[in-house]
Amino acid sequence: MKSFLHKFYLLAFFLMLTSGAAFAQQEAMYSQYMFNGLILNPAYAGSQGGLSAAALYRNQWVGVEGAPVTQTLSVHAPLQNDKVGLGLSVVNDEIGVMNTLNVNGVYAYRIRLNKGVLSMGLQAGVTKFRADYTKVKLNPQDNPDQQFNEVQNFLMFNFGNGLYYYTDRFYAGLSAPNLFRTRLSSDVDDEDAYPKHGRHYFLSSGYVFDLSDNVKLKPSTIIKVAEGAPVQFDINTNVWLHNFIGLGASYRSSNALVGLVELQVSKQFRVGYAYDHPISSLSRYTANTHEVMLRFDMFSGNQHYVSPRLF
Repeated sequence: MKSFLHKFYLLAFFLMLTSGAAFAQQEAMYSQYMFNGLILNPAYAGSQGGLSAAALYRNQWVGVEGAPVTQTLSVHAPLQNDKVGLGLSVVNDEIGVMNTLNVNGVYAYRIRLNKGVLSMGLQAGVTKFRADYTKVKLNPQDNPDQQFNEVQNFLMFNFGNGLYYYTDRFYAGLSAPNLFRTRLSSDVDDEDAYPKHGRHYFLSSGYVFDLSDNVKLKPSTIIKVAEGAPVQFDINTNVWLHNFIGLGASYRSSNALVGLVELQVSKQFRVGYAYDHPISSLSRYTANTHEVMLRFDMFSGNQHYVSPRLF
């Protein structure tokens, strides 16, 4: 186990060092990343032991015009005696006059080890980008500006990969959801005038401790590396009581404090809520963020429900 983790973090460090040109972070961000695994890592497919579906809605900086709004949907399940995981992920992200719809098919090959499962995942899909510049208002009379009379639509192809290792109590994942650096414009005559989509790398890990028969403690973290942007990390701690309610808090580096509540409504159904309070230097100009998550897990016939999976 120690040898595996040593190699895992060495690989993560190498990927961070290989990040190249300067481009800002472009992937959507989530506070409930620990329950939204397929969106960030294709190797997560099939890890729940049965059909699993999760939906998430994030409204960032409520009350600020043009602020990011994100919806995600992910569905995945194991096949072929748990050796293969298949899934589908959909992310719709809106910010200002721009809308990005990302759809990916996911495949994971799973290897059962002595104490856990090692999964290697691939994903491929398309992203539809739309920018309606006619909605940009630059004068107090709201008259149309001839410089902004265009609606841009184009497609980008995606390809990503990931690794995911987990046991009943521990997990660690490393992923690059999109390795293609597609230029963010459909103008082939002046490509150098537009930036490319920067690569993003995610390293996540967590562990579940039993404090008593009815109390569990689950610390977790995720490190996000984007080309040309500062490394960002989340540190999270959740306390689960009677396998029914989870209360947690997160710190996002130089960005926000997060409060989380999770309810295991039934054996199959879970609901979660996260509240982000900004703490950066721009906090007086930005508002709070709300995020709601719904997850449904259908267990296979030979799997017995003991307690909810906390990752």
